[in-house]
Amino acid sequence: MTVLLHPAIHYRMRNARDAASTRLRTLVALTVLAANRVIAKRRKMPEKPPLPLPPDVEEFLVFLRDERRASPHTLRAYRKDLEQFLEYLSEYQGKTDLYAVERQDIRGFIALQTRLGYSKRTIQRRLSSAKSLFKFLCAEERIRLNPARLVKGPKLSKRLPHVFTQSQIEEVFAKLSMTDDADLIRDRAIVELLYDEGLRISELAGLDIQAVDFTRGEIKVFGKGSKERIVPLGSRASDAVKSY
Repeated sequence: MTVLLHPAIHYRMRNARDAASTRLRTLVALTVLAANRVIAKRRKMPEKPPLPLPPDVEEFLVFLRDERRASPHTLRAYRKDLEQFLEYLSEYQGKTDLYAVERQDIRGFIALQTRLGYSKRTIQRRLSSAKSLFKFLCAEERIRLNPARLVKGPKLSKRLPHVFTQSQIEEVFAKLSMTDDADLIRDRAIVELLYDEGLRISELAGLDIQAVDFTRGEIKVFGKGSKERIVPLGSRASDAVKSY
């Protein structure tokens, strides 16, 4: 028996499908754009060396690089966060000595960041960077008490990621497969490696074709902390890379 739906229901269902398809295309476009930006940055001339920070901070960054095997991206984030913190201490508290920092100074930093309109996640990340620095100074016995230990940042709300259906994902791959455009062939290879193989964008950006073993069906990638890992290469991703 055929069930006839009210025209308004048909309209809402069609709009819902169109909206989901638009979100999916936007997600793929943003993912490809992010990957291409990282790749482009890797190909640029070397950046100018950053301005020096106080010796204690520079030694902390060296510790993160050598002992914690932090990635260049992580080190840049720490450096930027600590630059913000040191600038606050100097301009608002009149302090240039890390050993003189007190708990209320750090709380004042959080309050200022909030007034300036930074997101809770950004503020929490900057607080985490400052906490890590003072934890390092305590471990090195350069300060006796950690002024950041009991300081709490803004409470973050839990966000659930939006999940697309398998059919929506397949729709994107199908559209990327039906083209001879060189850029879209490249985009399909990017999406296949990110989706099917689970590569991070930073891993994809640093991937050389020599690291792809089509015979064995595997990819050698370097992840966080320059750790090497072997990723199985699926047939669909393999075909996409070969086409590119």
